[in-house]
Amino acid sequence: MPQSTLDELAAGMGKPFGVRAVLETADHSLRRADGCTAAQRTALPVAPTATRTYCWDAADTRAWRAGAVTTSGDADDDGWWNDNRVLLSGWSQGSADRGLARVSFVDANDLARLRYASALLVVPVDGGRDYRALSSRLSGMVWYQDKLLVTASDGLYVYDMNRVQRTTVDSAAVGRVDEGWSAHGYRFVLPAVGSYRLTGGSAAPRLGGISLDRSTAPDSLVASEWTAADSDRPARLWRYDFSKDPARPGLPAVDATGAVRTVEAYETEASGIEGVLSHRATGADRSDWYLGRAPAPTDRHGSLWRQDTEGAEATRCGSESAPAAGAPRPVPCPTGKQPARSGPSRAGRCSRCRWSRSTRHWVSRPAPAARADADRQTRHPDDSLAVMTNIPVTTWSLEQNSPADLLPAAAPDGDVRIVRAEVPSPEFSRFLYASVGGTSGGSTGSAGRTRSGRSIWSVRVSRHGSPTTVGRRRGTWSWRHRTTGSWRSSTSA
Repeated sequence: MPQSTLDELAAGMGKPFGVRAVLETADHSLRRADGCTAAQRTALPVAPTATRTYCWDAADTRAWRAGAVTTSGDADDDGWWNDNRVLLSGWSQGSADRGLARVSFVDANDLARLRYASALLVVPVDGGRDYRALSSRLSGMVWYQDKLLVTASDGLYVYDMNRVQRTTVDSAAVGRVDEGWSAHGYRFVLPAVGSYRLTGGSAAPRLGGISLDRSTAPDSLVASEWTAADSDRPARLWRYDFSKDPARPGLPAVDATGAVRTVEAYETEASGIEGVLSHRATGADRSDWYLGRAPAPTDRHGSLWRQDTEGAEATRCGSESAPAAGAPRPVPCPTGKQPARSGPSRAGRCSRCRWSRSTRHWVSRPAPAARADADRQTRHPDDSLAVMTNIPVTTWSLEQNSPADLLPAAAPDGDVRIVRAEVPSPEFSRFLYASVGGTSGGSTGSAGRTRSGRSIWSVRVSRHGSPTTVGRRRGTWSWRHRTTGSWRSSTSA
């Protein structure tokens, strides 16, 4: 974002403020545990239990979706921002590409009395003479030094925590109005000062969660690729070094050409990642990565993956198939803050994760200038992120173009019944998958899934539209061999 654009905006709206100005206007309170609703308490961690619990003002968060959290402990390793301890919570409203995004500034100086105020995230347009809402859904957020990095559906936006602007009109409009400046009823806006894009057009990966890793030198930013929760496509994970240049505080490091390059890149088959963390223990030769996945439709608890290049394990808080409301008390997670690491697995493939180092290098390219009405803005040439070279993929399709193409199946001999398993069983489904895959020659996919743990198979078989149908012949569970057409036994029942 050109400095002249930010100066023009400040000339119209007045001198920018810092974090303290927002905290001083905090007029909403977070409720303690005894003020939380039953539904909110159901979503709390089971083990280890939370030492403190707070719930948001229901009226203020209605129709808003929580997206990410970062704190003054990320901004500065002493945990303070000037003389305040602060929590930042990102929220989105509307669809993935058409809505609003805001950040709630929580005054955490007194943990017995948390209060907050919010600022709308905006993007300056028309050379700073106006602004529009950040209309992309917020998915990740890191406060590092004086910058707030926010991932949205179309890229990564940068905000300066010392450039908060105050609005003058209380209305539903966003931007400049006849009477002054409005932000959908909010008293403050936080204007973007820059942005990064993954080039490649519609084929570019979409950024998901991000977090700060202080266990590396220099400090680094880790990011995950957004994929749908039911996707079978591998998701990518990346690490970027933060700059040590005093002229670029809080921004990713660039090389002599202005390119932002990844220092690590991986693939994982864990889909629907909503949070990513990385940490390297003292003396370790590699980092552990932690991937958070959203809750399944049947309950309110998500799953946590701990992965490295040797293995992975999924630890899921909550019972395997408990409904969201009226459920029995969930089964506790193993004691401790971290799930245990699994042992090494062949070819680096493990439970629902095909974890492999990427051999492709990411190099940034300047993103093209965009239309004023698009969710983009003009940037300096170095205000771009990285681009992954596309990997060639061949897709084979099997088609049936006419009912006459369907050949009638021969009736099996003897006492054979085909039944649907009405009660999902992770162990039984995993056994059948391994048996069928082994008899049919196996594949990369089956090899990976046969090593998957019970929690992942529970998620698979509990999905709506994923029934298990089996055959039984003279009391023995069987399946019909897809090549020979004969019936094969699997085990006695």
